[in-house]
Amino acid sequence: MTPFGGDAIAWGCVSAALAASFAAWRVSRRGRFVMAALLLATAGIFLRANLSERHWLSDWDERYHAVVGRNAMDEPLLPRVVRVPFDEYSVRNWGQTPVWLHKPPLATWMIGASLAVFGESERAVRIPSILFAGLGILLTFLIGRRMLGAPVGLLAAGLHAWHARLAQLAAGLRATDHVDHQFTVLVELGVYAALCTSDALSRSPRGFRGWFLATLCGLVLGLALLTKSLPALVIAGVLAIALLVAAVPWAVRIAAPAYVVALGWLVQLPWQLYTERAFPEHAAYAAARNAYYFTEVVAGQGGPPWFYLTDMADVFGWLAPVAVGLFLLHVACRRELWPLAGWLGAAYGIFSLSQTKMTAYVLIAAPVVMLALAWVWVEAWRVQATVGTRWAWRALAVVLAVGFLVGSVARVHRPWRHPERRTLWAEELRYFGEQVTALGEGPWLIFNAPSRQEARFYTRETVVSRPPSADDLSRALERGFRVAIYGEPAGAPSATEGLVFIPHDPRASAHREILRQLPRPPRRREVWLWNARDPDALEEYLERTVRVDVRERIPDEADLKRVLSAEGVVAILVEPGAPDPSMPVGYAWTRVESEAFAR
Repeated sequence: MTPFGGDAIAWGCVSAALAASFAAWRVSRRGRFVMAALLLATAGIFLRANLSERHWLSDWDERYHAVVGRNAMDEPLLPRVVRVPFDEYSVRNWGQTPVWLHKPPLATWMIGASLAVFGESERAVRIPSILFAGLGILLTFLIGRRMLGAPVGLLAAGLHAWHARLAQLAAGLRATDHVDHQFTVLVELGVYAALCTSDALSRSPRGFRGWFLATLCGLVLGLALLTKSLPALVIAGVLAIALLVAAVPWAVRIAAPAYVVALGWLVQLPWQLYTERAFPEHAAYAAARNAYYFTEVVAGQGGPPWFYLTDMADVFGWLAPVAVGLFLLHVACRRELWPLAGWLGAAYGIFSLSQTKMTAYVLIAAPVVMLALAWVWVEAWRVQATVGTRWAWRALAVVLAVGFLVGSVARVHRPWRHPERRTLWAEELRYFGEQVTALGEGPWLIFNAPSRQEARFYTRETVVSRPPSADDLSRALERGFRVAIYGEPAGAPSATEGLVFIPHDPRASAHREILRQLPRPPRRREVWLWNARDPDALEEYLERTVRVDVRERIPDEADLKRVLSAEGVVAILVEPGAPDPSMPVGYAWTRVESEAFAR
């Protein structure tokens, strides 16, 4: 803690980012724009390091990517989220299959390499994305300098450094996290290579430099395809538009983009052929699922066709769509800027047609939006029109800046709040992993494991989240497993010969006692637990095992009707031995006793 709230790490990282940003402004005043861009990249790395400094894996996708990356350390060509399955599985349940083809392998390979170099920790999972963030900030400057001049490029790089959503992606705090973040930077690298290729081919259509750069562009396209999916083809599209507006022969305008696409396809082809041959059922389902995302709403992530336009205001600032509209009007009059419009239009246009909509999908075009914001700001201080017009531009620029700062700094980079760097459930998982490692030679099958998906990151043994039945034990022994149970012998089947029991983490004993008493409704139904002390901390722990909504007070009749309409289950926390609380008549509820958490 610090006198200002928050903690020393947050204040140190944000202060360092502010200092680097201020130094970048001072350096840029002397015309040293490259040095200024490097300082902004440093600022961005500090900000992402702050968000990444936490000892737990986030719920959405990071826990899967971390486990697959950890398993890739041992067998890079066998992508697995479950090392050795015990229960039956379906290829349709991509989160529980021994073969994980939900995403291409490059991002998880990089996570595996980072874990091998820096140690098997949650922070090491995020190091590749943090380094990619610095590269992305530099690329935003380089593209902006090439297309709109160094001042616009540098301001856009500053926006990139402080951008909230990209920082959260790099830190694993948003859905699709490291895969989409690294994909975004690779697309940006490919676009920069495409612009350099266009410049070189414009000077010498048959020269070695131009075709060498086209080869690099194709290799980057291939790496992007190995990271995510077909939207990487925007790289070839930008090259095609850049060549279209340049003075090059038509043969080159057609041949260069085709060469880039062919080379990129060849880079990813070995992985595609390997997975189709080695895991035909999983590969076929993964390909069908990717198409399904475009034609159907998946996981409730839908929205109207204008979803991304309204989302732009949330992600980049209140009037960002206005800035982008003005920028596109400017681009329409300057042919050399058409590649930027194509880049933006391809991302927002294609994904607006998709039925499944997620913010991360269009972030491959985030640099264009930041360039538009930077252009409006710089233009506002250049405009030589009437006083009224000049002040209208400047008012717009100020509102854009305030909206961006509120969205990025006040909502995400807040050193005055106390960040959640450690959680009890993650500490218990670390304890669980240490206890399993101490069991010795396996193979082990661990029943009743806490937070099953995350538990796979802390042990290489097979884990199952439920207590074992007699049938489970016989099947485990038939398959050659040694069996351990996380918990006390009282919860095990009667035939316990040969079983090993791992005691619960004593720090979580009160939480475990509540879990033991909670009802377990059918899937998709939620337990509403009332009368809790410190409800947020309790809910954070319990929801690793059961869907739960923890509240502070005793529910009234309106509360109970709301739970009933949501098909929820009511549980009330009370002190051990205390009488039942006064409740409305006619509503079912479960008594849960806890000395530590009952109000």
